Amino acid sequence: MDSIVLPSVEIGGEQQLLDSGCESPDSLHSQSSHPASEPTTVLSLDDSSSEAENDESDPNAELAAQLKGKKLSVPTSMLNVFKTVGWPILDHRSSKWTDEFAARYERLKFDTHAILDLALAESPDRLQKAKTHDFALFNILWTPERVDYEGLWVASLLTTWLFIWDDFVDSNDGGLLAQDFNQACAWRREAIVVAKQVLDLDDGHPAASLEVSGSMIVLAEFGRRAAKRLNRDQMQGIYREIVLFIGAAETEQAHRLAGYVPVDVDEYLDMRLLSSAVLACFFSEEVFFEIALPDWVLYSDEMKVIFRDGNYLISIHNDILSLKKEIVDNCIINMIPVLYFGGMPWEQIISHLQVELEACCRRVDKAAEALLEKTAGDAQLSEAVESLVYSVRMNTTGNLGYLLASSRYSHLDNEKTEDGSLEIVL
Repeated sequence: MDSIVLPSVEIGGEQQLLDSGCESPDSLHSQSSHPASEPTTVLSLDDSSSEAENDESDPNAELAAQLKGKKLSVPTSMLNVFKTVGWPILDHRSSKWTDEFAARYERLKFDTHAILDLALAESPDRLQKAKTHDFALFNILWTPERVDYEGLWVASLLTTWLFIWDDFVDSNDGGLLAQDFNQACAWRREAIVVAKQVLDLDDGHPAASLEVSGSMIVLAEFGRRAAKRLNRDQMQGIYREIVLFIGAAETEQAHRLAGYVPVDVDEYLDMRLLSSAVLACFFSEEVFFEIALPDWVLYSDEMKVIFRDGNYLISIHNDILSLKKEIVDNCIINMIPVLYFGGMPWEQIISHLQVELEACCRRVDKAAEALLEKTAGDAQLSEAVESLVYSVRMNTTGNLGYLLASSRYSHLDNEKTEDGSLEIVL
């Protein structure tokens, strides 16, 4: 694997910079969908003193109070849904790993920590927290074993960037802009501009000439390596999903700060399935294949089903297993409150979601079978389709494995029963 080679990196400096380390372009001062009434001063996300004071009237505290103390009973059948349908699963318990797999994980962990050292150099507390969350564990479980190490590393760079970028505003637990919506909007607008540049899609600003810092170091390294395996159209597809993700993150933050919980499931999913950033990761998995999937395959009705339901599986497992943490942090963006405040009895919510998860698995399998039939006449294309579907299945099972194993969700450790089910007291 190539060593980490980055564009010229400049961290800090006299100017107040955003996370990307680039001065805000004029376009960033245009109105967002939630414009500020006054111009805002853009501050550095490396400045830990910039964290906004929590508002004592935070409406999320009232929402949390309504849910606190309730119990979620998550049966083993829900946690074993992927085993039941026969999807590929990498055991999340290191004691079950082969020596070869363990060595691959240790290599990925070393490389991940090395780039985090660069990206979060000015934020030691955030650096330590990111290392504790072990993104290498997520990526080793998320990615098929048969992928070569470079492909694994490229995909890991994107997911690692998404983790650390999103954590700046995603929660009240250390998110520097979690309570400052206007600043966060300016930061998001800059991120869109700089993402286009580091993915080498801005002809006026070639990636090789950029100076970046913060989390954009990770995205720049992803762009440099991915460009060796993907064409411009494929990179455009990833960028488009990043833009949609950033826009959904803005809507999500606005909802959270207002204490707004949608009671319409479709409204919630329209936001949640974009703010999860899962689709950007699905599109990036073309780095694993020798050929580019044609648009008629990548944007077919069947692939839309595979992507949407794979995204749903990942998002809903996240919602179920992270609700307790969201309540502690007064940061509630979750399907369970949507169903509850929409009128579904509390005792029916988990069983309802389990039925939905099982239906998603069946739809993915049916759509995959139909798409493989359509591509059966082209062996190479059919193999690529089969590999992408396999990757999506691995993403869903690996995500659940990470949720159950990671210190990021250590609150679940005391909720496990002898039969493997979870009794989560919120």
